[in-house]
Amino acid sequence: FLASELAMPMGGRPDFAKQKLVEAGQLITSDSGKDSLSPMATDVEAVVNQALRRIGNETPIGYIFEGSRASRVALEIYGQTRDDLLRSHSWGFARRDITLTLLKTAPVGGYGVAGWTSASPPPPWIYEYAYPGDCLKIRSIRDAPIFIPSFDPRPNLFNEANDNTLVPPAKVILTNVAGAIAVYTGQITDMTTWPPDFTEFMVEALGRRFATALAGNPELLKIDAEEEQASRQAAATQRG
Repeated sequence: FLASELAMPMGGRPDFAKQKLVEAGQLITSDSGKDSLSPMATDVEAVVNQALRRIGNETPIGYIFEGSRASRVALEIYGQTRDDLLRSHSWGFARRDITLTLLKTAPVGGYGVAGWTSASPPPPWIYEYAYPGDCLKIRSIRDAPIFIPSFDPRPNLFNEANDNTLVPPAKVILTNVAGAIAVYTGQITDMTTWPPDFTEFMVEALGRRFATALAGNPELLKIDAEEEQASRQAAATQRG
């Protein structure tokens, strides 16, 4: 199986994703009433084949690396589409909170006569931190809490930049927060951790991209725009 890699929701009702997964035989309800994904929904081939069926392609792929036209297209678009979808909402399952790794600080007392050098963050920033390797989108930068829990909602300014003075050059986070904690959306490649609605949105998004790449039929892209917009709004509401 491919260990990584889909974007944009569909469906007009809050339970749209669950209904679709039930119809596809991808959702199992236990005796306790708890829903869970069936094993066949937790591999790349299953998601790709569901997307192909949505655009009327009844020839499934057997293996993502088999070399068929559909599998080659899937390899090109799968990871990008997944990451686009993860970035599109503040998914709870994709949230990560970490203390950032400090790379540079401004000199105590300011730059004074010596002025700025590349050993310090670019003004007006005081701290430069390493960008998390699995980060797709920074949601916020927070102070390290003195008391647990911390109920201080004040936002902190930050900027993302590329530091070409590092070896090798790297993406960094600039802020004036000491001991900063980053809240961000991580690149979640483990499909067993995806909730059912995310999997359904993946299938819909991949289907739209397949429609262009495989079918070349613009009509297949008109998958009820009003319903799609309603789904995006519902997903945004559910995730605050």
